[in-house]
Amino acid sequence: MKLITPYLPQAAENIIASWEREHRKPAFIVAVEHHPKWLGCQNCNGIGVVYLRLCNAGPYQVPRSSNAVYTWFDGNECWSKGFYIVKETMGFVCPKCNGVAHEPGKPITPERMAVLMNSEEQLVKKLG
Repeated sequence: MKLITPYLPQAAENIIASWEREHRKPAFIVAVEHHPKWLGCQNCNGIGVVYLRLCNAGPYQVPRSSNAVYTWFDGNECWSKGFYIVKETMGFVCPKCNGVAHEPGKPITPERMAVLMNSEEQLVKKLG
């Protein structure tokens, strides 16, 4: 399984900068699973929304309470590895597809996904 970090609209980027400056705690972008055969939006993976988690405590080696929502972060140059308590999760319309995520008017059902994936396989066969 390959995860991708979607890019966010400018409003979300502004919230991240403000949150981290004011609270000195991280805001994490929620990664989505990459499906190489998916023909819909590659940024939001076809859901039309990208998510951001604002954290207000952490990192911890293990979750401390069953009453809180946690997210795991592997660590980087800014934030340490560990579990962080999520204060709020925010959703934004995907900036790449503007929330459409797929062909307008055609909801993504398992059957539709199979048609889309099969269409790509047929195209590859024709081009290959």
